[in-house]
Amino acid sequence: MSEDEELLDEDDSDELNWVAIGIAAVVLIAVIGAAAWYFFIREDPMEAAGIEVVRWEEPERFEEEEIIGPPLFPELVISPYDGQGRYYLSLQLSFLVGNRDQAFDLIMDRPGGLQRVQNIVIDVFTSYTLDELRQPKFKEEARQILKDRLNEMAGWKGIPPEMEGLPEEDLPKPPLVEIYFDKFILS
Repeated sequence: MSEDEELLDEDDSDELNWVAIGIAAVVLIAVIGAAAWYFFIREDPMEAAGIEVVRWEEPERFEEEEIIGPPLFPELVISPYDGQGRYYLSLQLSFLVGNRDQAFDLIMDRPGGLQRVQNIVIDVFTSYTLDELRQPKFKEEARQILKDRLNEMAGWKGIPPEMEGLPEEDLPKPPLVEIYFDKFILS
């Protein structure tokens, strides 16, 4: 190659590639335009289809609810009705209490209160077979029975008959509002 050809090649590298710059500018403007349309201009697809979108509204009043769980209530290992010592249920629960000052707190503070709660949990879950505990229907049934028995132990008599027709938010809540399974392992 001669020196003249090398000089020509060096001169070409100093030129700008206007075609590539033009394509990049068009692509950049298209991306910015698409983002602006997506975030600021387009309609919500749910509203465009005529589907009513429910927005969260702040409740008028908040209840003083608290979750009681581990380490206050330890993990239990329970043998189901037909487990015969070969199968077991590893269970850990949390309790949603309506108000810590209510009777549920008194249960846990009494001597032997925690052990009484554990005995009720064991009694309820040992009455089910292994196959029943695998089915969500029976698992939910056991949770409801446990909730009822613990509320009964706390002194909850249910909703008084004179309050039956009131709206739900005006009804008194039981000491134990809900039971959650933190751990439910059958093996």
